[in-house]
Amino acid sequence: MQRTAAPYLGTRDVVQAQVDTAGEFRQGGEIRTPIRCSLETSSDFSFVATLECSLAEQLVVLGLPGGLASAVIWEVLAEPSVAMARMDHGVHSFRQAVVIARDGSAAPLEIRAVVDAVISPREQRPGQQRTPPVVESASVSIELFDLSEDKETARLLRELMDWCSEFPAPLSDKRSRPDQMAFIGDPRRVGVEAVPDSWRLHLSVLAGMFSLTAAVKDGPSFDGALPSKTTLVVKLDPYAGKTLAIPSGTETLLVDARGRTFASLVDDISLHLVKREAASMDAETAAVARDLRPGERVYHRKIGSSQSFDRFNVGSPKPCSHGEAGFIPWRGPKATKGLERRYTNFKPSMHRHCNKYPTCGMYAVFA
Repeated sequence: MQRTAAPYLGTRDVVQAQVDTAGEFRQGGEIRTPIRCSLETSSDFSFVATLECSLAEQLVVLGLPGGLASAVIWEVLAEPSVAMARMDHGVHSFRQAVVIARDGSAAPLEIRAVVDAVISPREQRPGQQRTPPVVESASVSIELFDLSEDKETARLLRELMDWCSEFPAPLSDKRSRPDQMAFIGDPRRVGVEAVPDSWRLHLSVLAGMFSLTAAVKDGPSFDGALPSKTTLVVKLDPYAGKTLAIPSGTETLLVDARGRTFASLVDDISLHLVKREAASMDAETAAVARDLRPGERVYHRKIGSSQSFDRFNVGSPKPCSHGEAGFIPWRGPKATKGLERRYTNFKPSMHRHCNKYPTCGMYAVFA
């Protein structure tokens, strides 16, 4: 499942293209969404064609042009930035979402598309050919967001937190999330209003959305010492009466918590985490920026997005299996900005993409 904030906020460019979505689900390949992974051992995926058509028709009714509607449904079914699932008595519930960049959709704002589906696999007897499952319900919704506004970004993250609670997942091994954020103080003791009983869980979910673990440090048992893997300290109570032993290089965020609601407090912390992660991406990209040599050709896979630009791997001189001849001139505003950050002499005319888009995600630079 995918439930972290960075891919979700990393808005997506879309290009209208014909694709056999049901065929791609049958083949598998790089599609590892909850819908596919949960049903691959029990069901035939021919139902995806009908599902895709139904959802695209819903988007057309909501006002999207037909070509854009189909492109958005491909993204949310096959390459979602948020993907969650749960199962109850053999019935699977799925939620998958993606945020489409305004430059990539010609819309005045970002478009958030969410698909909710409830699907029941049919009982299979040994040796019996797989059959399509029963789609109990399937709906898609869209909403406009202005992610240039902090309050809109906070609202998007708040909804993601709610989804994480609605679709709970086992906590990942702490070794896969080694960094910790420590919250100093108990919000109930410093005048924060409307603190829910599950406030510790809320903070844990928030930290998990940024690939961190959360620890609340408060009370007589806390001696002020913090683990060496603490990467961020959030001081809710500056008067906690403790002398903190903060590890070298650890960032400290002092939040003015008194007299505020718990929800507004979480919004401020989440926005800080977004900006912190964006600064880290900027620094990482700047560190590897270089000139392209005349005639050089480099092939890249996208590994992430910010709200402004896409991020790519280090690249390779070898193309995808479709070959060098299959690369065509490409225009993607966020991808272009990402490549401009990686190559100091990059020009938009150098931008290429495999012509098997969207089923192949290989980008290229032809200097």
